[in-house]
Amino acid sequence: MYRVLLPVDENPKRTLAQAQAVTNLPNAGEAVKAFMLYVFVDEDSLDPNVDESVRSVEDIEAIIQAKNHLEEHGIEVELFEDRKDPVQAILDHESAHDADAIVIGGRKRSPAGKVLFGSVTQSVLMNTDTPVVVTGDAGLSE
Repeated sequence: MYRVLLPVDENPKRTLAQAQAVTNLPNAGEAVKAFMLYVFVDEDSLDPNVDESVRSVEDIEAIIQAKNHLEEHGIEVELFEDRKDPVQAILDHESAHDADAIVIGGRKRSPAGKVLFGSVTQSVLMNTDTPVVVTGDAGLSE
């Protein structure tokens, strides 16, 4: 079984792009298991796109849609949530689930934006030996 960790957020395009990358893996329906991880962080309360009523990963519509997409393609999915530093949470879940790959949704940021705000994607890439696939949301519609 090929085990894939998907650190996801509330962006429907980005989350669906991650799910589609997994369903495009060879023999995905028979050979892939997906672990979807959502990390609640303090900054969520500052993001206007985050629904304050969300208290569980199972309440996030974009994640449920991506989960359904994976399951429609025969992929077993487990949902997880964490409440700590996103990079540490991703690395901890990568290890805990013995992930063979991480499929992460990258965001477009300027070089200055990366310096000022950091980059979860960049930090994960720099701190893991596990293969990382970075998707975007290009060409997808909500």
